[in-house]
Amino acid sequence: MNDNADVLDAAVVGAGWAGLGVSYWLARKGLRHTVLERGHIGETWRTQRWDAFHMNSPNVQTVMPGDRYEGKDPEGVLTRDRFVALLEDFAGRNGLPVETDTAVSELVQENGTYRLNTSHGALRARNVILASGNLNRAVRPVSSDALPPDIHQIDASGYRCAADLPGGRCWLSEAVNQARRSRRNWGKRAERSSSRPAASGGSQGVIAGATS
Repeated sequence: MNDNADVLDAAVVGAGWAGLGVSYWLARKGLRHTVLERGHIGETWRTQRWDAFHMNSPNVQTVMPGDRYEGKDPEGVLTRDRFVALLEDFAGRNGLPVETDTAVSELVQENGTYRLNTSHGALRARNVILASGNLNRAVRPVSSDALPPDIHQIDASGYRCAADLPGGRCWLSEAVNQARRSRRNWGKRAERSSSRPAASGGSQGVIAGATS
C-alpha cells in the first residue's frame, strides 16, 4: 500500500465475523475492497477469550454468509479455537482480500474519499466499514482503584483459566452470561466463590468483565 494507491470502493476494518461477512458480500458485488486486520483473522477471538470459551449460539446458527450447517451436532456449540478455524476457512475458501498485521491508526475524510493511515502505509477508499467490534477495551469502575493492593484484579479479556488465578476466593463482577460460563468453567473453585471479596485470609481476586 502507498499514498498513490488507487481509490478502493471500500475498506473494511477488522477481520472477524462481521468484517469477513461484509467482505463476502462486497466481493459478490464485484466491488474492489480490502480487509485490514491489526493481528490475525479473528484476533479478538484468539486473544480476548478464555481457554474454555464456547459460543452462545448453537452450531446450526453459527454459520457465515452463503454457508449452511451440515454437521452432525446442530445443537452443539463451537469452542474458541474451532470458531477461529471457521473464520480462517471462510476467508480462504472465498479468497477474501484480508491484510493481516495491518493496524489502522487514523481515518480522515478528504476530497470526497477516506484516507486510512495504517502500519503499512496509507490507502484511500470511497467507503469505510468499521467492523473492529465494541468490546476491545476493558472498562473498570472507578471504585476498583480503591481496592486493597493485595486483591488481584484481572479483566475478562485477560482471563485464560482458573489455574492462573491466585488461591482463595474470587469475586465475579461481570455480565450475567459471562459469569455463568465462568462458574461452569471453574468448577469447584467457582462454587466456593463469593459475591463479595473474602473478609480476611488468603489471596483474593476480582474478575471484571465490562469492556468497550
